[in-house]
Amino acid sequence: MERIIRVAVIGSGGVGKTTCIQSFIDRKFDARTRITVGIDILTKTLNIDGNKVTILFYDMGGAPRFRCIRELFYKKLHAIVIMGDLARRFSIYEMRALVPEIVHAAKDDELCCIAIVGNKYDVSTADRQVVRELQHFRDLIEGENIARKSFTMMTSAKDLDSIDTLFISLVRCVMNARANVVNE
Repeated sequence: MERIIRVAVIGSGGVGKTTCIQSFIDRKFDARTRITVGIDILTKTLNIDGNKVTILFYDMGGAPRFRCIRELFYKKLHAIVIMGDLARRFSIYEMRALVPEIVHAAKDDELCCIAIVGNKYDVSTADRQVVRELQHFRDLIEGENIARKSFTMMTSAKDLDSIDTLFISLVRCVMNARANVVNE
């Protein structure tokens, strides 16, 4: 039986959302990635723990003008990746602005998992303060009670560092959460 898992990837413009998804799908880094206007939908099918899984990625443009479009796609999501750029510390702070948007959109649908990601680890001098900010943001998300599980991670789409781990962990998180709902 094939499972379809819907994952939104959100964050400010230029943080590497599209590049992370493309690196996961194509297994290579492409520096010529274009800016996302609105929403791009991409897929990847793989076998995880003996299950055929198709991940349906909603690559959401980060500009504020796309908020109304993003809100249409939040319904029936299984997971969200909220991404910031470790080399642009301000983008980590901008992640907070997305919380009300996610809370409002997900109020009727309980998300299984949220990943808080600091990307561009390869060019960053990410210090302990940035790591604490990501953890604090995770605590904020957990306090809103909008997902069964959340975790933080640092990635590099350029080096393919932790990209597979990010998305496979997210899929496993969703599969476990959905199995628990069936078994409750």
